[in-house]
Amino acid sequence: SRACINPDTSPDMAYAQKYGFYSAYPLGSNTPLRFIAVNSVIFSYRYTEPLAMQEYEAQLELDWLAAQLQDAKIKNEQVFIAMHI
Repeated sequence: SRACINPDTSPDMAYAQKYGFYSAYPLGSNTPLRFIAVNSVIFSYRYTEPLAMQEYEAQLELDWLAAQLQDAKIKNEQVFIAMHI
């Protein structure tokens, strides 16, 4: 199994490119460790989009994160969460 830490090889590439968050398997897909990168700038005063867009994108990310965590739980994976701003 090949390491998968680059968002280019992540199934969440569309989210990575547009919103800055993604998940990957850094030790390869056969190792039950999921890396989740969360873009916390959406929750910051530094976010420059209109409030309605900020609320939409924040909710989108939280919904995505909840789905990632639920999927990891079902698959009995450990999760490492990193945030950036």
